[in-house]
Amino acid sequence: MNDAQRNKRALIILAAALVLVIVYWLVNRDYKPKRVEDAEASVALAEKRLQRLRAIAAALPEREKNWKLISDDLSKREKVLIAAEDKELAQEKLLAIVRKLAQSQVPPIEVRGQELGQAKRNGDYGEVLITLTLACRIEQLVNFLADLPAQPEAIASEDLRVNSTNPDTKVMQVRVTIAGLVPAKLVPAKKEVNEF
Repeated sequence: MNDAQRNKRALIILAAALVLVIVYWLVNRDYKPKRVEDAEASVALAEKRLQRLRAIAAALPEREKNWKLISDDLSKREKVLIAAEDKELAQEKLLAIVRKLAQSQVPPIEVRGQELGQAKRNGDYGEVLITLTLACRIEQLVNFLADLPAQPEAIASEDLRVNSTNPDTKVMQVRVTIAGLVPAKLVPAKKEVNEF
């Protein structure tokens, strides 16, 4: 190989390397023009940021005070929830409350049957359900339903079905579903299943 061929070959390799360097530089360069920030503008911006942070820091004690008041109010309101270790015990507690209320009516309401319903979520809380079959007169039923929300626990009727059975004694068959609120931890939220 003579010198001319060697020089020609070196020039071809050099040209290929130069093309690769230019392509690499074009791909990796920053398209944004670099600006030199004005020192006075950055100082003014820092001062504004400092004022904003001072205002936030000054408002922090008031926010903490409001948070404590709201937390105390919420804990007072949540005392009406049926407290239990799990949802089954909460249903039993609700059943005991409702049975006691039925027995306190004058004359006592006869509970002929009971069913424990499926617990479910109700907003930020859980809800346990029981369904009772009662035999009572209309005035007993009205008094019973009026006494439900007067209980210290958060309970209410959810569904009511009335069937007349005996026109002489005016005793009716009543099927009532009663719900009680419980803490959300007793009724975990159902996870949604995504289908493809």
